[in-house]
Amino acid sequence: MSGGKSLFGQVIHDSLTKGIGYFACTVDTDADRGKGEVMFSTVDPYDVYVDPTSRDLFFSDANYIIIQKNMSREALKKLMPQYKAKISKCTGTPET
Repeated sequence: MSGGKSLFGQVIHDSLTKGIGYFACTVDTDADRGKGEVMFSTVDPYDVYVDPTSRDLFFSDANYIIIQKNMSREALKKLMPQYKAKISKCTGTPET
């Protein structure tokens, strides 16, 4: 079962409640016994930053589209435990 209907439903829900909804499309080369497969997921619209000079409804003329996810160091360490030491050493303050 693919779960495509639930992903589409989430994008529709985001578009109705937040004004826009996004799909993210990636390729998993290890899926389907090494043959590769296209994978879809949803992106929180509040994590997407589109070039403000874009005038096209579907952002086809955008110079950039950035997806930025802000999270704590502890959450990042849980997400990527292999980089725990590097995460602990990094410095900086979150932008507000």
